[in-house]
Amino acid sequence: MSDTGSGVSAACADAIFERFNQVCDRQHEGTGLGLPIARELARLMDGDITITSTPNEGSTFTVELSLNASDAKPVEVSTEVSPRPVPVTVMLASRDGKLQIQMQDRLRQRGYQVVTTRDFASGQDKLSECQPDVVVAHINESTFCRKQLLALMQQAADRAIPVMLLSDKPSLVPHDLTSQADSLSVTPRDHWQFFLEDIAHLTATLDEKTACMA
Repeated sequence: MSDTGSGVSAACADAIFERFNQVCDRQHEGTGLGLPIARELARLMDGDITITSTPNEGSTFTVELSLNASDAKPVEVSTEVSPRPVPVTVMLASRDGKLQIQMQDRLRQRGYQVVTTRDFASGQDKLSECQPDVVVAHINESTFCRKQLLALMQQAADRAIPVMLLSDKPSLVPHDLTSQADSLSVTPRDHWQFFLEDIAHLTATLDEKTACMA
């Protein structure tokens, strides 16, 4: 796949495949996870993703996958989705009331149970009380309390509860927070697809853990 964008220098080419990285000093919307995850998936299939790029001219990404046609077998794909025996409970921690209502509505439309809290301190009490399956913590860079968020994340980790962080500028979230998070996404103010996909991914992880324990 080729584009005619701004391109990257040879010195930055490897860095774009590192998690939570963006091209050198440039700041863009996004988490810096797309290319790293794509390369990891390609390598799991004995392939790879590489880049050739010229600054100010564009980039070409090449995906190589290994496939032995003699080993290929037809696969039956079911389009039916088995409902979870118990709905997933998502705890939303955000001072942004409008955003919280939007997230709550979209999650409930998809069958999730939702509990809410306005700050990370009360979120610790709510977590102990409700025992949610997933915690979503929205970071407002100007007002959030880092100490309270770290305490909430540690409390969730002690209970093996995955945590998703939301931020308007994910690339600026401190490393001590991202290193403990299970997911980091752009605040879904207008585009909800990636947020809902991340929630579904964390839900699938819960299903896998349940299956292993059964």
